[in-house]
Amino acid sequence: MEIRISKFLTNDFTVLAHIAIICIALLINMGSTALYFGLTVVSFTLWSKQWDWSYLSFTTLSWAKATKYAVIWIVPVYVLVVAISYVVETVFGKMNLSDFDAIKGNPMAFIMILLYSWVSAALGEEVFFRGYVLNRIKDFFEGSKTGTFLALLLSSIIFSFGHLYQGVPGVVTTFLIGMILGALFLRYNSLKVVIVIHALIDTTSLSLLYFNLI
Repeated sequence: MEIRISKFLTNDFTVLAHIAIICIALLINMGSTALYFGLTVVSFTLWSKQWDWSYLSFTTLSWAKATKYAVIWIVPVYVLVVAISYVVETVFGKMNLSDFDAIKGNPMAFIMILLYSWVSAALGEEVFFRGYVLNRIKDFFEGSKTGTFLALLLSSIIFSFGHLYQGVPGVVTTFLIGMILGALFLRYNSLKVVIVIHALIDTTSLSLLYFNLI
C-alpha cells in the first residue's frame, strides 16, 4: 500500500498540482494554513517513502558541517539582505512589519515569536520551498541547467507569496532572499545549510526589532 501511495504522491502531475494548490492558497493570503497543508502532504510523501530524507536533500551533510558552512555565509548573506531591503524600500516604500510590533521591548513575546520562527519559518519554509518545491521542479526538468534555474526562480516566487502581509516591499525582498537561499541550497545540495542560515537571519532581524533598531 505504501508503494502505491508513494507512486501517487511522487507522480509529476500530483506534485505539480500540489504546488499549484499551495501557490493559489498563498495568493489568497492563507499564509500559515497553506504552508502547514503543504508540509502535511510532504510528511505523507516521506512516510510513503519510508522516511527517505534524501528526497528533500536533508541527508547530504551532517549538522556540524552544514552549520560550519552557514556560519561562513551568514555575514555576507545578512549584509546582502540589508542592502536588498534598503534598495527595495527606497523604491517601493517601507515594509509592513506591524505583525511584529508586539515583540518590541517584550521579552516573552520575543522568545515566543523567535521559537515560532525557528520551527515554522527556518525549518518549515525551508523544508517546503527549498527541499520540496525547488527539488521537485528541478526533477521535472530532469536537472538541466535551464530547468534548475527555473526551479530556483519559481520556488522563490512562490516563497514570496507567503509574505503578502508585508506588502509589495516584503514580497520583493522575500523573493530576492529566496533566490539567495535557493542558490546556497543548490550550491551545497543541503537543506540543513539553508535551515541554519534562515534561522540566523530571523534571529538577527527579530533581535533588532526587539531592541527597536529597525
